[in-house]
Amino acid sequence: MNIQSTKLLLDKLKIKENDLKKTNLILNPFINNWHCNILKFGRINTILITNDKTLYSFFIGGYKANDFKDFKLSISEDIFTIMRNLNFQQKHIEVILNSLQDITISKTSNKGVLASMTQVKRFVEGGLENGDDVMDINHRINTIPHKVLEFKTSYEEFIELLDYNL
Repeated sequence: MNIQSTKLLLDKLKIKENDLKKTNLILNPFINNWHCNILKFGRINTILITNDKTLYSFFIGGYKANDFKDFKLSISEDIFTIMRNLNFQQKHIEVILNSLQDITISKTSNKGVLASMTQVKRFVEGGLENGDDVMDINHRINTIPHKVLEFKTSYEEFIELLDYNL
């Protein structure tokens, strides 16, 4: 999995942009390319990671300093937990777990995905203000129809992508 990180996240991970290697994922770019950003709500750090093709997003709450020290492991565990709690089929979870075996971090490359993430942030803020839990927010942000997906939801597109990769 290639996690394309914003400058804010790279700074939090203590990775300098000059130290990043150019990453070209030839093997299955659709399932492996994701954008990731830190969302701050007061003093709380949260993570939003969005698939480039489907715009499916994982919202992960409450990241602490130690979570950033072993970010790759933390993100893998959190994605697995979210998928299990949202009742994804085991075969779909395995596709993502295989992708998470080799995580690389690079700079962002797609302004359209970043714009989508900005819109999702508004839904996350609304959910947090209403007192919704993380799983409810994850479900809600992925059932919104997107114009760039021809008004399909990111969940529908993500399931199609996972099925294609079985």
